Amino acid sequence: MKPKLQRWKVGNVVCYALFEYRDQIRSLLYQFKGCFDYELFPVFVYFSQPLIRFRFRNYIIVPAPSSALRNAQRGFNQVVEMFKPIGLEISDVLLKNSDDKQSDLGAAARKQVYKVLAVKKGASIQGKKILLVDDVYTTGSTVKGCVDLLKNHGASKVAVLVMSRTPKHGV
Repeated sequence: MKPKLQRWKVGNVVCYALFEYRDQIRSLLYQFKGCFDYELFPVFVYFSQPLIRFRFRNYIIVPAPSSALRNAQRGFNQVVEMFKPIGLEISDVLLKNSDDKQSDLGAAARKQVYKVLAVKKGASIQGKKILLVDDVYTTGSTVKGCVDLLKNHGASKVAVLVMSRTPKHGV
């Protein structure tokens, strides 16, 4: 696996993707999250972890929320696990109030994802630098919704890191 770092902006937030979402990454991600192959968790950031850890050394990782039902079925949250090897603090402060899979939704429905996202009660992100992480960036709807939530709850700075970005990312 050779990372192909991509950089772009969503509004004034800098976003990075480690890989393009192509066959090899799609297959590994399916094996990891769809077939519950937990042992794959370190491969996604293996080559990039020192650079990520250095670049975002003063940030707290906040994973994009995942369905509680799917996490329970799988036995783990794939986003949390794939970014653990970076070694930064992880704060799971975002919540998804729906079990709909983004990949099953059309473009119009995906744009409404912000309606099912929330910050967990009692979570404090005020004044913190946040590195929002997710597995796949497709339309950007989840990232946009999460970034807005984090900023509205007082994050001092937000950056985005995704494991992969679809070639037709819809931005």
